Amino acid sequence: ALGGAIAAASAISVKNFIQQERAIERLTHLTKQITGATNEQIIALKKQAEALQKVGVVGDDVTMIGQSQLATFALTTEQIQKLTPSLLDMAVATNGVNFSQEQMITTANALGRAIDGGYGALTRYGISLTDAQKEMYQTANRMERINMLAEILEGNFGGLNEAMANTTEGALKQFRNSIGDLSEKLGEAIVLMGTPMLNRLNQLVTGVNNASSEINKLALASTTVSYTFLEMGQGIAVAFQSFISLITRMINTITFGLIPSLKEATEWNEEVLYQTILGFSDLRDEYWETIK
Repeated sequence: ALGGAIAAASAISVKNFIQQERAIERLTHLTKQITGATNEQIIALKKQAEALQKVGVVGDDVTMIGQSQLATFALTTEQIQKLTPSLLDMAVATNGVNFSQEQMITTANALGRAIDGGYGALTRYGISLTDAQKEMYQTANRMERINMLAEILEGNFGGLNEAMANTTEGALKQFRNSIGDLSEKLGEAIVLMGTPMLNRLNQLVTGVNNASSEINKLALASTTVSYTFLEMGQGIAVAFQSFISLITRMINTITFGLIPSLKEATEWNEEVLYQTILGFSDLRDEYWETIK
């Protein structure tokens, strides 16, 4: 049972890491390729995404996907930063607190089309403009449209991303985002373990295909497999250590973070709260004794 749980947690962790890695690489590549962004400017976008995750319900990986999609409309990093909070508010208004990277791309595309086209792309999302705003928007240049767009979205959805964090659904989403960040660290360790192994296996296949005789093929395969499993064993040790650290931090988070929030939400009395914390602490101690 423990082995199955570790395997399931590992698979989820790798998936979370891949999503985060994809978001970072996409943001880095597109902003550099299209607008010539510097490393410092890209780091500023990443930090903005991380900061917004702490106060809202949108994960930083989803935010970075939205930022990178805005970059495809040739927006500068400063313009992207200006629109990002409004983009998240609009995405939450459209999709709720749980939505995918692909849904964020769709929302970012609507903003990009509104900048390059007209306000018609916004009305399909329930965004209302006054007659005066419509007239000004039609005659505005690109920079003016970006500024107007930020104001229009603020007037329609302003602060929704942060406001939803104060709901039960939003608080649970924030908790999942925090656990997801921890999970990504484990996924990274597993990937770092697996990459050398995959490289060795690839060398094995290539080498066997190129070997001139059956004896050479056998010798090459045996040597490569031996090195592969040696590296895999070392990697498993690193990954397991990271997994233990992850589990401990998760239980600490639940024990010292979630329970006070539940107390405030449900007005538990002090005795029930005390017994609950003791229960989580005992679980943590028992689990640690089992695996250490």
